[in-house]
Amino acid sequence: MDMNNKQIMIEPNMEVFEKLGVKNIEIKNILLNTRTRRITFNCSVSCMGCINDIDTIYKDVLSKFGREIEIEFVTENKELKLEDEEIKTIAIRAIERLKSKNTTSKSFLCFYKVYVKNNYIIIELNDENIKFMLEEVKISIKIENILAEYGLKDYKIVFSVGDFSKELSNIEEKIKSDIEKQQSVISSEREKIIKENSMTETQVYKAKNEFKRGSKTKDIKGDVISIKDFYDLYDGESCIVQGEIFSIEAMVLKSGKTLKTIRITDGKSSLTSKIFLDENDNLDISEGKILKLSGKVQLEYLCRK
Repeated sequence: MDMNNKQIMIEPNMEVFEKLGVKNIEIKNILLNTRTRRITFNCSVSCMGCINDIDTIYKDVLSKFGREIEIEFVTENKELKLEDEEIKTIAIRAIERLKSKNTTSKSFLCFYKVYVKNNYIIIELNDENIKFMLEEVKISIKIENILAEYGLKDYKIVFSVGDFSKELSNIEEKIKSDIEKQQSVISSEREKIIKENSMTETQVYKAKNEFKRGSKTKDIKGDVISIKDFYDLYDGESCIVQGEIFSIEAMVLKSGKTLKTIRITDGKSSLTSKIFLDENDNLDISEGKILKLSGKVQLEYLCRK
């Protein structure tokens, strides 16, 4: 242990790493610097499996310590041979790893494509201004440093600008599809609520002197309460409720009056109101319309099976 640098060398216990799923990488030693709060894994890589092991170790240490400690890999390339697709995969991992801790790359590396050509990794962007911004803050060097930790030390990052219209169109279609799915879920939930709440019906009776002569409608002023709150009212309390009509039924009684059953919902709960109409009473309502009810109510809860 170096007391000046406060650096501790740790012999790697491979049994511990094997339990994490690490199988290919050779870890020579681990250095922990308590002053700089950095842990360094000195290792060598020889295949894509070793690259995967680096990611496994990185994620495990990150999950245990978060941002309290900096994680670094000093990697020796031990005859590492990779296909272009594998190099592309590693480059994407390096970009995403950088985005997790660098706000500039997180903000501007939203849309990109990666190509490999000789010893160049080309990152294609969708905007010239983004390219300029990333070059100004030298994001390419930061990505190259992470690539070096994977053992890819001879590759240079180059930014270019390309056409992303197809990708953006696909994203718009996905957003549209997601919205439609959400609307479908909301509609299903709404129907479920209506079905559940229609099992309990509330009769609302209104005094005749509350309405204009020859009509059962009038302008209603005042604050509307939710149908859910309606069920907390006591007999005789005045209230105003409002909702969309989803069912109307009419029954002619022996007295000659018509009993009209009107079911409304506010999207969260529902109630069934019943009103008696004389022959000359006019009640111009229909399903789908918004209905506002007001008056002193008498509540009676009926449960249908």
